[in-house]
This record gives sequence, C-alpha cells and structure tokens, in this order.
Amino acid sequence: MPKKQKLREIQGPDACGSLEGFFSPRSAAVIGASRTEGKIGHAVLSNIVQSGFAGAIYPINPSTDEILGLPCYPDINAIQGPIDLAVVVIPAKFVLEILESCGRRGVKATIVITAGFRETGHDGLMAEKRMGEIAETYGMRILGRNCLGLIDTLVPINASFAAAMPEGGEIAFMSQSGALCTSVLDIAPAQRVGFSRFLSLGNKADMDEAGFLEAWAEDPGSKVVMAYLEGISDGPGFIRVARHSTKQELAIAIKSGTTSAGSKP
Repeated sequence: MPKKQKLREIQGPDACGSLEGFFSPRSAAVIGASRTEGKIGHAVLSNIVQSGFAGAIYPINPSTDEILGLPCYPDINAIQGPIDLAVVVIPAKFVLEILESCGRRGVKATIVITAGFRETGHDGLMAEKRMGEIAETYGMRILGRNCLGLIDTLVPINASFAAAMPEGGEIAFMSQSGALCTSVLDIAPAQRVGFSRFLSLGNKADMDEAGFLEAWAEDPGSKVVMAYLEGISDGPGFIRVARHSTKQELAIAIKSGTTSAGSKP
C-alpha cells in the first residue's frame, strides 16, 4: 500500500479548489451566529468553541457586538485576518450574496447549512446551480447546502449543529441524510466507534461523494471510508474514484432506495 501524505501536501496550500479549508482550517467564521440558545447559529458557534478548535473563531452578526465571549463582526469584510472556513447559517434569500462575498474575500471552503432551494421550485433550483458556479469562479469549495455540517476530530473542530462531538478514530464517514448522521452520532459512543472525519453532504451544490472519497483515500488519519448515499451525482466518475481509492484503504458505501420498496416516494 502506498504511503499516504498529509492532505495539505496533496491538495497544495494554495491550490484552486483545495479541500484544505475543510480539513486543515486555521480560522473559522460563522455567518449568522446567534446569541439565542436553540438557534442553529448559536449551536454551530458553540460547537466550534467547545470542540477545542485552536484557530481564530469569528462570529458574524450585524445586530450584536459579542457572542459567547467572542467579538462579533457585522460582515465578513470587517475581519482582518485570513478565513479558511465559513459556516453559513442565514435565510436562503441572502445565501448567494454571502457566498459571493466569501469568494471575493478569499475564503477557501464554506459549509451551507441553510435549506430552502431546490425544494421550493424553479427559482430555488436556479439559485442552487448558481452556488456551483460561484464555487468554480472563486476556487472555493462548498459543502451542502441543507446539511448538518462537518466534524473533524483530528483538527479538532465541530462545525455542525450536531448535539455532540464523537470520539476520535480512523473512520471517515459521510452521509447524504442528516437524520442518519445524528443517529450514528447517538449510537457510536455505546458501540465504542470513533471517527476521524464526519460530514453531512446535504444537497451537494458543489462537493459530492466522489470528491470526498478521493481526498480521504490519501488521508493518513483515516483507514476506512463509509458512505450512505441517497443519490450519486456522477455514477461512472464515482466508480473510477472508488477503484483508485480502494487500492489504498477500505471503502464501504450503501446506496439507499435500491429495492422496489425503498424506491417508493
């Protein structure tokens, strides 16, 4: 088995479209951070703080000066330092404008937790397609939209609204179903199962299962990749990536809806 390199060495710290912002962030912004417990913007910010993330944390909310003891910024342009990762938790009608701002600001990776696009009709579908175009224009990768977020026990960082941080381990896990993600996180401690990387794919406006599988095949912190997929963006492309990836580590993928009962609406 070939010796694995660090993700940053493979992707390149300045590579267009690099995944470094997801897996080696040195700073994180929460756009839509909230002081109100129970709101997703509060949960995401609290999880990042409590996960022990050692990088700079930037809450963004124009209506307040401080959240969880951290200085709050009115917008992303008010932050002086570089921003590797931005988590977007705002109403859908503002998301495209914010993503453009992130791209111009040089943000490497964004997680769009917000829902309310394709499922709302034609305009929502066009907005979702525009997300992919923005990612390509700026070389910025997007996870989601409509997702739970991302957890990385190696960094460590919990950039999600999941209730708890899992134990560390050597399993990299991705799921298109956020509900399944939360169920796995609930069950894992009792089964003594730990994870290196853990993410919710959501509706895959940019990053999809093949992209993460390819990156994780070269990840020294992961020995097994597990995926729960409701749909595959590019079947032949996924198979090509899987054939390469499984030469280096074990990959287990479950595709839902393959039986007559499971494919019923």
